[in-house]
Amino acid sequence: MHTDLIPIIEDSELTMDIRVLDGSLNNFSAFEALSSYFTDKNLSSVRFDTLQNTLELKNGELIIPNMNINTSLGYFEIAGRQSVDQTMDYAIRIPVKVIARAGVQKLFGKKDQDNSDQVDDIQYRDETKRTRLLNLQITGTPDNFDVSLGKEKQSKD
Repeated sequence: MHTDLIPIIEDSELTMDIRVLDGSLNNFSAFEALSSYFTDKNLSSVRFDTLQNTLELKNGELIIPNMNINTSLGYFEIAGRQSVDQTMDYAIRIPVKVIARAGVQKLFGKKDQDNSDQVDDIQYRDETKRTRLLNLQITGTPDNFDVSLGKEKQSKD
């Protein structure tokens, strides 16, 4: 710690077992950019079920192991790292059907539709069906980032 009792994040090691139940992101500005892709969804209240993971902070970097997130926009997987200087490297896997549905909404959805009172159901992956996923890689900082197609996960058999 510094002399004023503020932790030295770069030299700290921390393991956090987190679990958030029945949550939502309300009026999250990043979702406003998606409004023309999700015209049938309430973006002012995006709901999710359980977020559970073990996050580690080592050498000034937050490590996020792979986690599945079920939301009212759809489900996806995320894993990655973010350092205290805001440099990020995230791998995100999104079902192709979520992307296709968003494309249809962009082209044919009702514009200026008010869904603010709507309560959307949380979407879950059907484990009995094969799901095609688009792999995205997001790197950089929040102010200067790149999004590219990521690599398919390699199975560890």
